[in-house]
Amino acid sequence: MGIIVFAPIRISLFLVLLLAASSLADARGRLPKEIAGFDLQGISIYDEPGLGFSARYWMDEKEQKFDVYLYTAGVADLGSGVNDRVAQEFKSLFVQISEMERLGYYADVTDPQTGSGTINLDGSDVGFLWGRVQFRQTDKGREVTHVESQDIRSSYVFITAYQGRFLKVRYTLLSDDLEAGTDAFMAIMEDFERRFSQPELPLP
Repeated sequence: MGIIVFAPIRISLFLVLLLAASSLADARGRLPKEIAGFDLQGISIYDEPGLGFSARYWMDEKEQKFDVYLYTAGVADLGSGVNDRVAQEFKSLFVQISEMERLGYYADVTDPQTGSGTINLDGSDVGFLWGRVQFRQTDKGREVTHVESQDIRSSYVFITAYQGRFLKVRYTLLSDDLEAGTDAFMAIMEDFERRFSQPELPLP
């Protein structure tokens, strides 16, 4: 497995992420109701063709969430791994955050830190992109999200193409500590994989 990272990080994070991704996409098609202390709030199925579905996990105690998305965005023959379309989708995620800052919902948005890697999946090397950005929610943003804290938020994203669909994981927490955020991200994904061996909830 080849890894390029922007900060010290355990390689096992990437392995766990891809294992979770492959399990999510397989024919069993199920998600657990709780992962690493995060409760499944619900699964959203989007009306617009190509948007697929997302599953949200939320922890009240820490005001943290992560979301898992599977969708095509109307792209045919997306394949697996990183290609131009995946790179465009990845870039657009950070453009959206910058736009939220321009509109006054976010402040103190940092330049995104990004990395990439490859992993052998089903005998093939599958590439992925991931990144991290920090921001602070403004009073205007708080009116929309109804989340009171204006502390620094760290937001992580992982994206690849897998079996013809975008697979994206987004995790946001109140923290400016890169290492703590990385550890929390790993804990979520490790528990995701552990619990997935005992499926509880069918996916749409």
